[in-house]
Amino acid sequence: MPTDRLVHNNGMAYTGSKRSRCCRVASMVPRILVCRLHVLLVLAAVVQGCRHDHPLNPIDEELNALLDEPVEVSANTPFVSQFCPHMTRLVAAGQQDVFYMIDRLQDDNLRVRMYCAHALGEIGDPSAADDLISLAEEMRRSPRRREYWHSGVEGETLRALAKIRDPNISAYALQRFQCVLCAAERGDFFIWGHTYTNLLKAQGCEDDIRRAVEFLKDAQRTK
Repeated sequence: MPTDRLVHNNGMAYTGSKRSRCCRVASMVPRILVCRLHVLLVLAAVVQGCRHDHPLNPIDEELNALLDEPVEVSANTPFVSQFCPHMTRLVAAGQQDVFYMIDRLQDDNLRVRMYCAHALGEIGDPSAADDLISLAEEMRRSPRRREYWHSGVEGETLRALAKIRDPNISAYALQRFQCVLCAAERGDFFIWGHTYTNLLKAQGCEDDIRRAVEFLKDAQRTK
């Protein structure tokens, strides 16, 4: 039987014998493998090029290094050592890209939030004031407040606010101080009264403290 004759089988058309067809398929396998290998090499080169073009942000590099370090949280001492080499470099990197560090305040990792809040306080850029206030309020209202405190995030956020001079921080601290003075939140005064007092003092608002206390005394006399 001629090997190049067109054969029909169940509606399928092919030419040649079974052996010749197998040989042709076998001869195509190396070419297919070479093509796939070429595609993989091209993809690897593209990925490597992307990595080269987009290196890790210096802020992220120092944050990753800090996350590898052990951390001890205590209510009586600063949560972050400013003498840590990685923290020193994080502050330096943050000075070059403050807004990226501000964005990292919303990171899911609480330690990342803590390190960024500390660094922003050391930098002292008023651009971070509103975001630090928002973070402080988020934690104050959250049912996870105890977790925020013990993780060090809330303490470092309040310390950062005390190191940045900004009218919005002064207004926020005064509003919170007045709230803990009032009867509705009197139970919080012994916990947070000194915190907001120190925050107001750091903003140079000692007169506001005095006026708030005098206002409370006058209100109590008129009852």
